[in-house]
Amino acid sequence: FIDESRFDALSDEVVLRTKTLIADAIGTMLAGSCEDGSRILQKYLRQSGGREEATIIAAGFKGCASAAALANAAAGHALDFDSIQLSAWPETAHGIRIHPTVPALAAGLAVGEPRGISGRSLILACVVGIEVACRVTEAIPPDYYQVAYQSTATMGGLGAAAAAGKILGLSQEQLM
Repeated sequence: FIDESRFDALSDEVVLRTKTLIADAIGTMLAGSCEDGSRILQKYLRQSGGREEATIIAAGFKGCASAAALANAAAGHALDFDSIQLSAWPETAHGIRIHPTVPALAAGLAVGEPRGISGRSLILACVVGIEVACRVTEAIPPDYYQVAYQSTATMGGLGAAAAAGKILGLSQEQLM
């Protein structure tokens, strides 16, 4: 799915909804970047130095791709206002399974910025990352959330990897 997905195959509705999700996620990243936890992380990353590859939103500096992805994802989820996937499982707590957009977008921006990717490539990477995160999350019974894992932190990572892999042009074999 990741390897074979193409922007031209996306419907206009999917593109429009993804643009809306991206705008919303950037807004939550901006808002969350002012939170204490985000500021502490930003300070640590600034002091750590490293390559200046990707923007750490609202922090006034760039960091290596992994640092930017970490800081922007943390900021995007800091206030817990980021997009949600409603569950098909009736016994899910509050009906929510995952916040899928921020992890995919944070990884997509961090990997894409140093490569100068197009908006179309970012949109496709986000679609792929969000889809992977939601599908894997939905396959896991919701009671596991209560005892074993936090889906945004775990399955969101799979979505982030899928988005980054799409931008990097990884083959099916490389993605495995």
